[in-house]
Amino acid sequence: MKFFIVQLNMLVLFQSSNFIIINYIGSSEVVGYNVAFNLFSMMNIVFSAISSPYWSAYTNAWMQKDLDWIKSAQKKLIKVWLFICLVSFLVLLFSDRIYHLWVGDKVEIPFSLSLLIFIYMSVFTFGMIFNVFVNSTGKVLLQTISLTVLTIIYIPLVIVLIQNFKLGLKSIPIALLLISLYTVIIAPIQSRKILNGTAKGIFNH
Repeated sequence: MKFFIVQLNMLVLFQSSNFIIINYIGSSEVVGYNVAFNLFSMMNIVFSAISSPYWSAYTNAWMQKDLDWIKSAQKKLIKVWLFICLVSFLVLLFSDRIYHLWVGDKVEIPFSLSLLIFIYMSVFTFGMIFNVFVNSTGKVLLQTISLTVLTIIYIPLVIVLIQNFKLGLKSIPIALLLISLYTVIIAPIQSRKILNGTAKGIFNH
């Protein structure tokens, strides 16, 4: 049930963007946002493909109390993450040319939007390094509660950024980035506590 709630929250976060754009910004902006988001979501796709096999490996290592292997695996994933970020940064620098080859001149995508989506994906995939291990232990109560609260906050936050701060399309990656910051704080802390045997309370459930 906890994993189901986590996946449901992620579905809402990723699939609500078009609804928000159509209702609060304009349907004409949907294509531009989706093109930029799909380009940099390759970071998530590639890193997920690499990190997902570690889930079962982590479970096996955790059952055998091979904590050194787990720590070593996390260090390797950090190096992979840095490499993916570097390649994606190069993609960012040439994003205008890539968009031109992809959709021609029909859609104008601001560099600032691409930059924000790149930063968001970098933060999101960094959190995956530690969430994969945490998930493998089944101690996902903290993640479930955090994501549920943040998902509830997400849509009102985007609307405030659009209507009050006039940030337009940039409101969506900014809101996603703000609510994803927990992954670079909570996930590494919980991972370290579990590995050090100091996880208590909600960090251990």
